[in-house]
Amino acid sequence: MKRAKRKGSKGKAKRGKTAPIGIFLKAPAKRVKVRVGASIAPRDVTTGFNSHSGEVMGFPRVRAVYWGSAYGTTAGLTALAQQLDNFFQSIVPSVYFGLLAEYSVNQPVFEGSTWLPHDPTAPVTITPDSLPSTVGSWLDGGLLPEIPGRTEKNLLYIVFLSPEMTVATIPPGCAFHSWGFYHKGSGKQNLFVAAVGAGGIAALTSSASHEMAEAFTDRSGNGWFSDDGDHPEIGDTCSCCSCPTLALNGFTLASYWRNAENVCLQQADLTPPPPRLIPNVDVAPFPVPLGKKTVLTLSASSPADGSNVPGLATILQPRVSGGSIQFVPVATVRVPGTSGQLTLTAAVLPGRGGARTVYPFGRFSPTDQINFQDTNFVLTDLGGNGGGR
Repeated sequence: MKRAKRKGSKGKAKRGKTAPIGIFLKAPAKRVKVRVGASIAPRDVTTGFNSHSGEVMGFPRVRAVYWGSAYGTTAGLTALAQQLDNFFQSIVPSVYFGLLAEYSVNQPVFEGSTWLPHDPTAPVTITPDSLPSTVGSWLDGGLLPEIPGRTEKNLLYIVFLSPEMTVATIPPGCAFHSWGFYHKGSGKQNLFVAAVGAGGIAALTSSASHEMAEAFTDRSGNGWFSDDGDHPEIGDTCSCCSCPTLALNGFTLASYWRNAENVCLQQADLTPPPPRLIPNVDVAPFPVPLGKKTVLTLSASSPADGSNVPGLATILQPRVSGGSIQFVPVATVRVPGTSGQLTLTAAVLPGRGGARTVYPFGRFSPTDQINFQDTNFVLTDLGGNGGGR
């Protein structure tokens, strides 16, 4: 979508340009079930991303505004608003936003939340043009604790709407971010806002994370977006209102484009798998007698809980060739399992410091390569070195 300049209003909070796209709703009439943790694949343009004039939020600060009865009363916040507070406190300092460092965005800070009343019987339509003026009126009325200075570049007000409020964007969406001016006649925009339409906690956190990632990296339409297609921002190319989502600390999050990696943010980026364990391999008899036909029985177990780890073991016999040692596979054994009769020997490798004896050893490859890694195991401890490599 072409980015067009807009004239400011005559009021104190002037409307500025709007994000070309918020979060698109592909099928407005049908709710699509999302799969938390599903693989995120690009759905749109994934080329042409650049920083343009570099207008990002280098040190983002976030003020959440809960507007209307869905989030509280004069007596206090609802359970939904309390969940959102927990979301901000948990996710804002996390790796989810930490990975935005490639866009010159530092770790954000959550400034806290503010509840504002609204008559639930009075429908209202919220647009990218109207929201800066609305937030500006709240600032004029002293309803929000932070006041943007004339050179403000980092403060984002993210407004959560109650059910009587409708997000109106073209094309239709469930959230957006926009920008404008507050008590300022010219120069760079200094008022940055986002709106999230009503919904359950998963929809709210997915939309909020999407808009924050985009506002931080493209605060006023002159930061990171693609010059291809309809100029998507980093969230638009990887997520939408009904797209598969990611999960972190019990909250649902939207994916975004990782330009340096040339891929959408994946679940493994947020919750990488634990290091693979090294199985314990047991051989009977041990030590294996050398120069004698022997039947070997092998088993492997997890160092975490002692459970059985099946796999394949290869027995490697040392051979001297051309003054160096080569290891030749002489048997393959399914683990747990038993080999046929083997005759294993050591090899003697002459050297300047004296002859060195090299012993046979085994290499075990677990069937489960997700949780366990390959490892060598000792067949004999003769000579004290066991032959492991």
